[in-house]
Amino acid sequence: MIRKVSRTVLPCVPCCRRGRSSDLEEKDVIYLDVTDTTNLDRYDLLQAIQEKKDKKKDLELQLARVRQEVDQLEEFVNGFAYKVHVVDNSVSKKCGLQGEHTLRLDIFGIKILDSSGKRIIHTLPYPFIRRFGLSVSGQHFCIDAGHRSTTGEGQLTFWSMEARVLHHKAIFFSNRNIPAPVWGSTY
Repeated sequence: MIRKVSRTVLPCVPCCRRGRSSDLEEKDVIYLDVTDTTNLDRYDLLQAIQEKKDKKKDLELQLARVRQEVDQLEEFVNGFAYKVHVVDNSVSKKCGLQGEHTLRLDIFGIKILDSSGKRIIHTLPYPFIRRFGLSVSGQHFCIDAGHRSTTGEGQLTFWSMEARVLHHKAIFFSNRNIPAPVWGSTY
């Protein structure tokens, strides 16, 4: 038999021990599976309610952890975005890249976006990039693009305070062995 335990019947556990009674809140209405009500006393019911509350808190913590993991995986799949400043050279002028831009690194390649990070200007799949470089100071990140990339052949250099992170993530993603895109496909 299922018995409904409501707020008008049971006081909460801490108040019972002090001799005062306090009503449970509406949200604390819990359904307990009770087969023999003669052996159950009030303390057993309160203990069961507290166990249910503890289990609910544990489930909420697990849900929060899962949501955090999902957010991290989404960032991994959607890419990591970094604000960079394009260093002027012949390749950057040919591509029309000047000033502030956003670099987005993901598992397929590097995307060069406008400064707001909304419009993709160039895409560089990892198979079309010859090598990555990092300056001695650790503030310049270089991409040596091949002739099949949208920027054309040449070296693009970006200044960023996070150039080391860019370099490490580019190497990490480029070692994933993702095949080169087919011409005409959107990446």
